[in-house]
Amino acid sequence: MPCEKLGTGWRVIAIFNIIAVFLITIIGSILVFWGTQRPVGTSQKPGGISDCKTSKSLNTWLHLLLNAFSTGILASSNFFMQIFSSPTRSEIDKAHKANRALKIGVQSLRNVFWTSKIKFVCWILFFISSFPLHLFFNSAIFSTKYSGTDWHLTIASEGFVQGAKFRGSGAALWPPRSGFISDGYGSPGNLDDYFDLSNSTFKKINETSQQARHWTKKDVSDCVSQYVYCNPRIGFKDVVMVVESQNTSFMATNSTLGWTRDELLRPFKYDNDTSYWNKRMPLKETNSLWFAADCKTSASRDEIRAGRCSQTCGHAVGLDYIGSKVRRPAEVPMSYTLEFFKAIGTYYTDDSWPGLANQGAGDLTLKYCLVQEVSQNCKVGIANQLLLIVVVSIAVKGFLAVAVLLMLPQEKPLAVLGDAIESFIQFPDHNTVDSCLLDRDIEEYEGVGCAFAMTAPPVRQDWTSAIQRTTWTRSYGVLYLNILLLSAGFIAAQINTPVTGSSFTKSLSNGILLTAEASPGKIIDFVLMANLPQLLLSITYFIYNNMFTYLCTEKEWNSYGGAFKPLRVSQPKGQQRSTYRLQLPYRYSIPLMVVSTFMHWFVSNAIYVFVAEGDYYELGQLSSDPSSYNTDDSGSGLSKDAYVGVGYSTPTILVLLIATIILPVIPTLLRHRKVKTSMPLSGASSAVITAACHVPIPEDNVKPRVQKGHRQRDQLVVVEECGDAIYSTIDLADLDERHKLLGLADRSVSVVEPGLSDDVTHTVDGPILDGEIFLREVALSPVRWGVVKTSASWKKMHINLSNPNEIVEHLSFGTELHEVTDPIPGHWYT
Repeated sequence: MPCEKLGTGWRVIAIFNIIAVFLITIIGSILVFWGTQRPVGTSQKPGGISDCKTSKSLNTWLHLLLNAFSTGILASSNFFMQIFSSPTRSEIDKAHKANRALKIGVQSLRNVFWTSKIKFVCWILFFISSFPLHLFFNSAIFSTKYSGTDWHLTIASEGFVQGAKFRGSGAALWPPRSGFISDGYGSPGNLDDYFDLSNSTFKKINETSQQARHWTKKDVSDCVSQYVYCNPRIGFKDVVMVVESQNTSFMATNSTLGWTRDELLRPFKYDNDTSYWNKRMPLKETNSLWFAADCKTSASRDEIRAGRCSQTCGHAVGLDYIGSKVRRPAEVPMSYTLEFFKAIGTYYTDDSWPGLANQGAGDLTLKYCLVQEVSQNCKVGIANQLLLIVVVSIAVKGFLAVAVLLMLPQEKPLAVLGDAIESFIQFPDHNTVDSCLLDRDIEEYEGVGCAFAMTAPPVRQDWTSAIQRTTWTRSYGVLYLNILLLSAGFIAAQINTPVTGSSFTKSLSNGILLTAEASPGKIIDFVLMANLPQLLLSITYFIYNNMFTYLCTEKEWNSYGGAFKPLRVSQPKGQQRSTYRLQLPYRYSIPLMVVSTFMHWFVSNAIYVFVAEGDYYELGQLSSDPSSYNTDDSGSGLSKDAYVGVGYSTPTILVLLIATIILPVIPTLLRHRKVKTSMPLSGASSAVITAACHVPIPEDNVKPRVQKGHRQRDQLVVVEECGDAIYSTIDLADLDERHKLLGLADRSVSVVEPGLSDDVTHTVDGPILDGEIFLREVALSPVRWGVVKTSASWKKMHINLSNPNEIVEHLSFGTELHEVTDPIPGHWYT
């Protein structure tokens, strides 16, 4: 019954994998359903999260959890893909007849093309269904921040926030009474509004003077980075820049009180201007306010690419142009001179403005800033469309996994090394008779159907030699490609956004590649763009994991050459032991999965999609089609001024680069380790494994075999010794002629006669022979590879014709009854 086979060996882990996959599917389905039921225009904030610190922490842990889920699902997918690519005995026999070897215990594309059509289709579906996890899963949950653009600038002396008197638009009498004002001085508004106590312009300045003393104090570098250069208004809004004139003679005796008109400005040209200002700002009265205006900082797509922004108060804060750029506090000097009239210079003429008493009167030293700290509006949202795609792909994997358990119990795939050894011992493969020293190199160059004797002394080889050269080349090619791409990416990122001042996780202070309106189509486009590196990382992990799988397969294979061990099989019987894994031991697989989880998390922070709300990015310049703007029709929970972007973190790219440099070093260091015994390197090759499984049957266990379709085939294996063994198989009828030809050469030639060989597979119709019972008992017992005791009849059939006194011995698996010993250099083995 199939049900009886579901609870043994790797199927136990398969069941746990299926349960985990379906649990994740259920959780994802609940989230999708919850997201689609949200009313249009509402925020998708789990638990009502609005505090940005909490939101950022939650988002970080959720993404770490997402990457853990993704790694687990992909590892589960890799598990089942290996099951689907594990050949059955009939598939191996078919491949061997075609002189091709398949892989045992490792995942190989070669195997996939030799398996049944249903297994091939399932393998392809598992492979394709992994793509949404790579491309969408990491962005299915996202955080948002409000990035504002509007703020109010106040430039004043220290007394302004201590209750000192202030008047009108400030001591600089800016803007001029004419109403003309140069770009870069914000939006001061109508001049009379500054003197109207009921007007919002005056009220704003008055409230600032009363409340600013309670605001957050910022040093010069922080203040300049935040307000002079490019930064959206996220945690801080309005600012009071506390200044004093570089030449304090332009100020009142007590400089904290500010400035007087007669010390700072020249006389007016016209009496009506003099009369106007004398009523509103007496000549010798101190004024603690220098200037006040509404400002706006924003960025277009082109400015973002250039690391710049538009600063409507750029001239007011001392910049040459209204366009500013990104500078972090570490890049800003500790002192700053605010040249208020730098942009208009001394050539500015407006008869309604008197002009400065001295050219240096407009040069102000910034002492510190008082900034209005505002609560940040942050959300953790769900992208329903992306999550739905991911949930469907995970569900597909779950149903395919169920198909594995329901379909494969009858198929009996040779999923692990012990399964293959058990099968080959019980039902030897006639294609590899007398090939006991067949190894990975010989099979790779000569194929499966070869028989030979060999005198070359077995040596302990490098552990990593079990991996084919093409596999090494392909694997390290991908690893070096990662290093090359990350090196180029880090150099480009460092030029535009240096490591210093950048955040290790997602942040608007990091570099930004692209921005656009947060329409569903744009979000998916940007997600695909940002998550392509995740796909490359998964390919790298698959290759890296497969390298260790090869090494662990070889380690297990080689361990049978040192001591008697029971076979590790999928469905244990007798003294065999069960396996809850395929080939990679947990001491390797768990660290690799942990590394993969953190690598995926690093990649998700190195280049990422961010969603923000506010009008810092000028959407009108991003798209000329208003219909493309986010209208929240899908219930995304985003405001209409939301935008999506692709950002990058230079420090995280550097960490990834260091990690990708370290990873290739580990397998390289393993090259210096030797295998512990002299067993031929298998390279997970089915041909090498079956060649070592021709166990001698004692003569008292051999009885005449009567079987339908039996056919005798007499053959001899001729071996010519010239360094490495060169071999060929010939019929007995051709022996005399070939022997004469070989005798002409001055070389040592050995001829080994294997006798009869049957064209049968592991499925035998007819009575079970004592020999078959014996081989079954061998497979169920602890076994060891080495020189095994053979019968007298076997020795007579395997002779060295060039030196009859030299004994030809046999290497294979055997039990304690076979008196297994280590190979001896110089002896002939077949």
